[in-house]
Amino acid sequence: MAKLKNDEVKQRVESFIEEVNNFSNHKISNTEDIERILGIIFTNDLERKLNDAVFTAKYFQGLTKILKDPGNNLDQDYQDEMKTEYIEVVNSLKSLLKEILSYGTSFISNVYDEKYFQLTQQSLLNLTSLSDDLALIKTYLNSKK
Repeated sequence: MAKLKNDEVKQRVESFIEEVNNFSNHKISNTEDIERILGIIFTNDLERKLNDAVFTAKYFQGLTKILKDPGNNLDQDYQDEMKTEYIEVVNSLKSLLKEILSYGTSFISNVYDEKYFQLTQQSLLNLTSLSDDLALIKTYLNSKK
C-alpha cells in the first residue's frame, strides 16, 4: 500500500474512530491519543503492529480483570504466576506502542512516554485506560471478520 497523504490519513482515522465509537456507544476515552497512534499506523502502513497492539491490550485487559476480582480465590502460586505474566504483558504493550510511536515525531514519543510509560501509579492507570480503548478496537475489528 502506498503512503497516504495527510488529509487521507486524517479522514481515515476520523472514519475509523467514528466506526468504533458507533460500535461501542462512544466508549473510547483517550480519543486524541488513539487518533495519533492510528495516524502513525495508517501513514506508515503498520496495520500488523495495530493487530499486535490490540491483541496484547485485550490480553492485558483480561489479566487485569482476573487480578482485580476479589471473588477469585487464586492460590498463591497461581496468583504469583499471574502477576508475573501481567508484568510481562505490560512491558510487551509498552514495547509495541513505543515501536509504533517511533515512526512519529520525537515530541509525540516523549508525550506518550511521560503519560503512559513511566513507573508510576498514574502512568499505569493511564496505560490501563489506553489499553481499554485498544481492546475496544480489537473487539470492533473482530466483529468485522
